[in-house]
Amino acid sequence: MAELDFDDAWQLLVATVLSAQTTDARVNTVTPELFERYPDPAALGAARREDLEAILRPLGVQRAKAGHLLG
Repeated sequence: MAELDFDDAWQLLVATVLSAQTTDARVNTVTPELFERYPDPAALGAARREDLEAILRPLGVQRAKAGHLLG
């Protein structure tokens, strides 16, 4: 059984949002780059949607997931 990788409550929230309609193991493949580029809520909120979608593409439904994170 896979578990989400996270360091704090904010990362857990993001990983949980991303885990919809995919596996924890797959989420764990994109979160290292995601959290490196966007280390906190302010950085993520300022992300370009296109950049975020590119990181999330391996998860599928990247447009919806990017929209949820930016919202």
